[in-house]
Amino acid sequence: MTSFLHRRELTYAFLCWSGYVVLWMVTAGSAVGVAVLWWLVGVIVFASVWIATQPLFQRWRDGAEAAKQRLHPPANR
Repeated sequence: MTSFLHRRELTYAFLCWSGYVVLWMVTAGSAVGVAVLWWLVGVIVFASVWIATQPLFQRWRDGAEAAKQRLHPPANR
């Protein structure tokens, strides 16, 4: 449960945005297509903010890329 509570703030903003669009669609009687387009606009904005807030350079973590290096180490010269 604690890992769920420690997610990034952008996740909560995305969930609030999705809830807002659903609430707006229901209360305003909007068409589903208009609501989907409005939701996509928000997703594009959130994606842009997420990309803009990422560090320029990251060290590889012990994940997929590190596993690839263990399986296929660089050739020794």
